[in-house]
Amino acid sequence: MTIKVITTKDGVAVVSPYNREFVARAKSLAGVWDSTSRTWVFPAEVVGDVRAALRDVYGEDGTAEAELVRLRVDYHAEAGARELDQGENVNVVVGGREVARVFGRDSGAKLGANIVVRSGHFFSGGSVKNYRIGVAPGTVFDILRMPRPMAERLLVTNPHECRIVNDDGSELEQPAGENVVPFRAEG
Repeated sequence: MTIKVITTKDGVAVVSPYNREFVARAKSLAGVWDSTSRTWVFPAEVVGDVRAALRDVYGEDGTAEAELVRLRVDYHAEAGARELDQGENVNVVVGGREVARVFGRDSGAKLGANIVVRSGHFFSGGSVKNYRIGVAPGTVFDILRMPRPMAERLLVTNPHECRIVNDDGSELEQPAGENVVPFRAEG
């Protein structure tokens, strides 16, 4: 994922993937959408607040390269798994990343960037005017290149649904006989 914060003469411009939570935060921080440059533009006085909002929503703020990990999500591991989804009826969003989206009742689902479906699938449904995305039971997917801070936050809030796996998709090994949580969220 690419987050860029560009200094301008009056403040900063932010390049980020679409996320409805960030849009709401941007508007509350006096952000203005510039459709020509496809950036959010903010006054200089709120740069710190903008970077904090980027960290909250995307797990990074464009200042330094965050360590990237592969996050496995068992979307139906527990009855509450849907709570980790920040999307609307037409998309699934986890940790600020769009996992899948539908464009109409019969469109099928299009996967987001750097998403690997391990089992199950996404599908479109509903009516012509009120289409929605569906997720098959047992759907498991990997989000590639997830910033570690966001992945660790998801591990803490959704321990039954999320786990970090090796880059090749294999499970991380834990020392035999130990019940160890391999990663902990900071602060």
